[in-house]
Amino acid sequence: LIVYLKEKGDSIQFKIAQPPVFLGKHFQQKDDKSWDISECPRIQENDKCDMCEVYFQIMGEVKKLKTADNTLADESPNIKELLRQARPLKATTQFFFAVLDRTSGEFKILQTTSGVRNQFNGHFEGGVDVLSKEWILRNTGETGTKRYSLSMVDSADVKPLTEEEAEEFDRAKNHNLGTIGQSQDESFE
Repeated sequence: LIVYLKEKGDSIQFKIAQPPVFLGKHFQQKDDKSWDISECPRIQENDKCDMCEVYFQIMGEVKKLKTADNTLADESPNIKELLRQARPLKATTQFFFAVLDRTSGEFKILQTTSGVRNQFNGHFEGGVDVLSKEWILRNTGETGTKRYSLSMVDSADVKPLTEEEAEEFDRAKNHNLGTIGQSQDESFE
């Protein structure tokens, strides 16, 4: 049911059924190479998070050092060490969209990043009703903000929903995303 575009070239054409929910988590690797995963209270509940506070302190120190000496870069030894210390403290935000997969005609939950959510917000702020359009999301294989390519499907290329797809879309609309995340992303409304 949950779709994550993991590999380069993975893609999905979809229609969003409702605003997404999000989860903020911290991922810390243990000595045995397993992961300790915990929810971030700052993201989930707008509460104090000790890991985030330390992360922001370290990143503030990085900024202060770079401001004092503009020749310093992330690869500079003292900056590199601070970034190494900060990395396991940084929270990750995942977004979950209830969608109709237009290729399979099935209701799915699309798990993606804040970068994709920001692309949707850019369209929304530009006057696009993102919930009324169809989209194609593709994993480009690149890193960072260029990892996912989001494009709106031209309305001339959108096929009407079949009866089965309409039923699946209703399932997606009525699915309780609260079973995944507790925080509703209200930027789409």
